[in-house]
Formats: sequence, structure tokens, C-alpha cells
Amino acid sequence: MKKFILFLVLILIIGFIFYQEGIKTFFKKPEEKISLEEEVISKEEFIPSERAQKFYISGGKILPVFIKEVIVDPFKVKEGERQVFSIWAKDTQGIERVTAKISTDKEDETIELELVEGTEVEGRWQGFWITKDISVRSSYAAVFQAINKEGKDTETTLVWQVEK
Repeated sequence: MKKFILFLVLILIIGFIFYQEGIKTFFKKPEEKISLEEEVISKEEFIPSERAQKFYISGGKILPVFIKEVIVDPFKVKEGERQVFSIWAKDTQGIERVTAKISTDKEDETIELELVEGTEVEGRWQGFWITKDISVRSSYAAVFQAINKEGKDTETTLVWQVEK
């Protein structure tokens, strides 16, 4: 009888160890199992300030395309402030690169946006710059460009304002 109890205790201990080491993944629901290829990138959540402006956009049928929304934070910006651009892009082949080009009073500034939510097929790209050389006009444009993995590109322009 003692051997039987010792055997049961040993089985329970081994079972607990296997459970802790990963056997529990076999008991997950199918929707909880995610392969590495399907893993969605989710970096820090972007919470726009009350000075942000959100615009809803909808692209055409030619890919790549900008979709859902674009956020400029702050929309009315002062010289020397950090300005964030957030835009959704989509392409069945995957997006390779997204940039925002700004023509300032002196020279062009190109901001490299990075994928912060979703996947390369459909995701939100975000980047920022510290505003400079924006004192002559009352508004400036950011020209967003998305390039897919085949080298095809698309552009959209958004005008934002300078707070005087």
C-alpha cells in the first residue's frame, strides 16, 4: 500500500512538472494558439493628446493603400515641439517602408515611420520629428509614402497647422 501511495505522489509531481513546462499548451483553445508568422506586432499603445487631429481615409483598389485613419499630434504645432504621425497602410504583399516628407522653410525632412500595430500586410505605422524651420507659413504638408515589397508605392498628403 505504501508503494502505491508513493507511486501516485510521484505521478502527480511528474504531471505537475510537465504541466508547468508546456504540456498545458495542448489544452488551449485553437484560437489561443498563434504561430510566429501570424503574431501581431503591438508596441506601446499610442494615445493621442487633446491637441491631436484624426482623419479617416479610405484607399482605392491599387495597392499599396492607406486605410482607416491618420493622426497628427499635435495638429497645431509650435516650433521645437515633438509631432507624431500615425497612419494605417495595407498591401497583400506586405509594406516594406512608410515615410512622411515635410518641406520646411529651409529643407525637406523625411521621417521614417515604423510598424507599431498590426502586420506588414495591414498595420499602423508611426513616427515623429521635432519641428523646426516652420515659422514662415501658417500651414505645412506631410506627404506620406508607402512602398510595398515589390517596390510599388502610393502617396497621400495631409496639411497641418502652425500655432503662432
